[in-house]
Amino acid sequence: NERSLGTFKTTGYSNPNGTRCADGSVPKAAHTVASDWGVLPRGSKIRFAGSDTIYTVEDNGVRGQIVDVYYATTAEAWAHVPDSRVSPRCFNFN
Repeated sequence: NERSLGTFKTTGYSNPNGTRCADGSVPKAAHTVASDWGVLPRGSKIRFAGSDTIYTVEDNGVRGQIVDVYYATTAEAWAHVPDSRVSPRCFNFN
């Protein structure tokens, strides 16, 4: 049962020091995202419009309507440049 959560800004991050996520898990590319747990609670399953990838909220550290997407390398995280003309729509599966 998919429902729209509205529009979110997206950013990218990496973890070169190997630190665990806020929930204790090891972050994984194409799986882990960080959010404001008051907006998207820990464990939420989300996807972005136009993508089939299902992400899990495992980390925090951002505030408001922002989803920070985990990448395996810092270069990939820096390359995450969302189209400024489009606000990604986020969908919840919980």
